[in-house]
Parts: sequence; C-alpha cells; structure tokens
Amino acid sequence: MPVVVVRIKNKGAKGIGSYEYKNELLLEDFKIMAILFQDLETYGANIEKIYQEYKKKKQQEFPF
Repeated sequence: MPVVVVRIKNKGAKGIGSYEYKNELLLEDFKIMAILFQDLETYGANIEKIYQEYKKKKQQEFPF
C-alpha cells in the first residue's frame, strides 16, 4: 500500500526535533487524507483554493 509522509518545519530548521508536524498516511484511506487537509489548514494552507485548482487542471486534461 502506498504511504505518504508529510513533515512541516520552519525554513532553516534542522534536526530530528525541528518538525512541527509529522505524519504517515495511507493514500487509500480518504478519511485520513481529509484529516491531513484539516491539519495543513491549521498551518496556513488554503485547502479550498488548492481543491479548486485541482478541479480546474483535471478538467483541462479531459479528453485524454
């Protein structure tokens, strides 16, 4: 099963303890991925804008 590893740290921070957020997620579990989006939003990511861009790019690729 594919796993994605997400780590968030401040720019320039180094070392094991420098991560503010670290998580390993199964790509097949959409509920866990939704929690990831919530977590990213707490760190300032604009999930709505990301999703809209994803949808726009997906529509541009059709038809194959």
